[in-house]
Amino acid sequence: MKILIKEYQQNDWKQIISLMSEFGAYLEEIDNMRRTQFKEGGAKYFTEKMLKEARERNGKIYVAHIRDKVIGFIGGYIGSQNKENRMEEIQTKPGIINEFYVAKQYRSKGIGKRLLTKLENYFKSQTCDIVRLVVFAPNRLARQFYALQGYKERSFIIMKPLK
Repeated sequence: MKILIKEYQQNDWKQIISLMSEFGAYLEEIDNMRRTQFKEGGAKYFTEKMLKEARERNGKIYVAHIRDKVIGFIGGYIGSQNKENRMEEIQTKPGIINEFYVAKQYRSKGIGKRLLTKLENYFKSQTCDIVRLVVFAPNRLARQFYALQGYKERSFIIMKPLK
């Protein structure tokens, strides 16, 4: 099984929408509070948002292919520190991962690691000194994956439903 990692091309669009839809369903499934609900058109919305941020903020989107089939993607852009961040952090130039997904049947085959490494290398080439991303707390598989890649948990959002 030969896997190619390459930059996003317009002809990847429909398959990325399909994977983004699968990603949304996965997040709904693992949400132990049952608050996640991806609306109709959500996959298209988040795909367009990823493309826009990459285009406008010097980012990249990489896609994993087996033959002509898209099996995973990662998108990110070059971030900046707002005033609040500058007041409480050391000066930094972050690379931001905004979307990352590998189809379920292709996980644990090194594809995610290859996609992540490709984007990290791009961020390094742009003189970023850190990578930031948000991980859904119930997504234990993602959190374990990132820990294996050297990422450290830094912030948590906690929540309590009010009845």
